[in-house]
Amino acid sequence: MESASRRRKGPESEETRYRRDLGPPAGTNATVAADRGLEALRRVSQRLAVTDARAGKMVGRILTDLKGAAFESLAANERLARELNSLLDRLGLRAKCPKCGEPARFVCSASSRMKNGAFFFYHTSTTHGGTGTVPALKLVSKGPDKRRKPERPKKS
Repeated sequence: MESASRRRKGPESEETRYRRDLGPPAGTNATVAADRGLEALRRVSQRLAVTDARAGKMVGRILTDLKGAAFESLAANERLARELNSLLDRLGLRAKCPKCGEPARFVCSASSRMKNGAFFFYHTSTTHGGTGTVPALKLVSKGPDKRRKPERPKKS
């Protein structure tokens, strides 16, 4: 009878391979183990970059289909904007503001002129837009956080 440790139910998972690669084989030193760990991290990073690029393209296609759409309530429109921003944050992306061309958060908020709210492009210091339907959205890189000041060199 085959032992449970030798039986495999299917192909080895990526996580299992990475964990195996991280552990130092008998007789190796810490530097070799660190190099193997670093290489495993690089492979994960490369796979994530490919996955993120694919996800960004998929989101772009979905946004093309959403152009001109609007839900039947302010809450639903706000939920669309929140979900989109959450996904874009994970991918390191923002919506490109059609007025100034800068990366912006896409938001929906109450408006006295539109009962289901208005969609805006929110920047840290201003907002642009104000349409009742989802405008054409293009995706751009999030870019650096401009609110944070760059570190100054330390004085000796």
